[in-house]
Amino acid sequence: MNPNKIYSIMFFYPEDKESNLYYYSHSIRHNNYIEAMKCYTNTPCIASQLIEADTEEELEVKEQEMIEKFNDFKFLEMLSR
Repeated sequence: MNPNKIYSIMFFYPEDKESNLYYYSHSIRHNNYIEAMKCYTNTPCIASQLIEADTEEELEVKEQEMIEKFNDFKFLEMLSR
């Protein structure tokens, strides 16, 4: 647990009940690991993701990469296993 990390909980929701497609809704950022984990464990969607970074800039890049992953069917198949 690094006190200098920034955490982002990214909320992804299914497009519909019968689809394996997800859309990105929003993110919540924390600079405290415990608070980030509390938020993440209470998210209603199992596809939501928790990522961390050392800087705001790095976190923004990682968030964009995660959004792009959710457009990759191979990544989505892996999540559904």
